[in-house]
Parts: sequence; C-alpha cells; structure tokens
Amino acid sequence: MEDSNEIVLFGNSNFTKLVYYYFTHDSHYEVMAFTVDKEYITGKEYSGLPIVPFEEIELLYPPDHFKMFIALGYTSLNKLRAKKYSEAKNKGYELVSYINSSVIRWENLKIGDNCLIFENQILQPYVTIGNDTIIWGGGAISHDSIIGDHCFIASNVVVLGNVRVEPYCFLGANATIKEGITVARACVIGMGASVTRNTEEDGVYVGVPARLRSKIGSQDKFMT
Repeated sequence: MEDSNEIVLFGNSNFTKLVYYYFTHDSHYEVMAFTVDKEYITGKEYSGLPIVPFEEIELLYPPDHFKMFIALGYTSLNKLRAKKYSEAKNKGYELVSYINSSVIRWENLKIGDNCLIFENQILQPYVTIGNDTIIWGGGAISHDSIIGDHCFIASNVVVLGNVRVEPYCFLGANATIKEGITVARACVIGMGASVTRNTEEDGVYVGVPARLRSKIGSQDKFMT
C-alpha cells in the first residue's frame, strides 16, 4: 500500500473517543473516519467525523490508501478486539500501533501491530510485545520480558524481568508479576495482585500473594 498517514478507527465507545484524542494530539496519523458493524450505527457521524459500516469500509476507505486501528477494550477477555483485528487484516488493512511520546523505551523494543501504549510507561531493553496488545500508563515492563498477542495491561502494572505473559491475558491495575514467571494463556490477574508462581491457563488470580480463585468458564465470564 502507499505510504499514508490517514487512518480509520474501529469503534464508537468512550474508549474509542479516548484513542481518537491520543492519535489526534500525539501522533503523525490523521483519523479520517470511524467504522463499526452496521447494526451498531445510530447516526452519520461520531466525534465530528463520518462513521461507516465495517461491512462496506474497504469500498469507502480502501486499504490501499487508508490504515486502521481497532479501538476496542478487553470485552470477552480481548476476544472481540482480536476478532475485529483478524477481520480487518483479512480485508487488507495495515493496522498501526501507537506509543505515547512520554514512554521510555529502547531501540531494541519489538512491538507488533495494533498495539496501544499509554503515557509514562517504562519498557526496558529486550522487551517484546506481540500484536493487538494494550498497555495502560504508569507501569513498567522489565528486561527480556515477553507480552503475548491480544493482551490488556491496566495502569501501574509492574512486570519484572524474564516474564512471559501468554496471549489473551488481562492484568489488573497495580498488579505485580515476579521475575521469571509465566502467566498462562487467558488468565485474569486481579487488581493489586502479586503473582509469585506460574499460573494455570484460564485462571482468575487475586490477592497477595496471588491465589487461584476460579477458572474462567460458563459461570465466570470476564466481560465489560
């Protein structure tokens, strides 16, 4: 595709509005329109810009000129965002990432597409961040740690060195992950929890030190 800084944001929530503000005031990208599935459109504009059906987006804002960002939160443990991420890529869109200008990072940072990193985050050397991951502000990810695809890390989370966070995880505000720990796939780490041992897949962990409270299932859905 041609080198364009014009993008379309997927979403029409308060989170989308926040993402729009950051892209507008702290990036070289220019948001040209919003898109959501047709059934969720209630008007012709959102935040003063056109909002168009996702089913028709490639006709109105073709991927050979426009890029996209999926501006969704952690609904269904990031699975809704991941679904729209895949659908946008299948339509041919390049998905951009945003790193706030206040973030401390090093030249060997590896980061995927459709990532969002808010202000005052510290990313030490040799950190790897996968695709479609959101990291809120004020925290730190220490050296040689790997954050997987489709994760959401809330404010003031501290991830110590050589940690691996598998895909589809949610780390609540002020959580701490001990060095060398693996947070298994699709785990929920509660607000303020201190994880000192490897976790189990689909586990919900709370407390200091963190203990397994339950497993995510039909009676323990993580929705917002």
